Amino acid sequence: MPKEPDCVAQEAKQRQIEALERLPIWGSSTPEKFLEVMSWVTVATSLVAALLQALTMVAKVNPAVLKPMKNALTQLGVRF
Repeated sequence: MPKEPDCVAQEAKQRQIEALERLPIWGSSTPEKFLEVMSWVTVATSLVAALLQALTMVAKVNPAVLKPMKNALTQLGVRF
């Protein structure tokens, strides 16, 4: 597949920035900064999801791994 021309990528980024400029005050301080923050939030969320997926895989093999988490939830008042 041929590579996308630079002008198409720049135009797409410009459209994204224009859309961000119409956001409420919390998201429109600077569109570039907002994009950077959202990128970091996406990375952090992906890491948490990957850790939970790994914990799930380990728990299928060894359910005792979840015992500390169950104890912590029990202390917080969660009933099983």
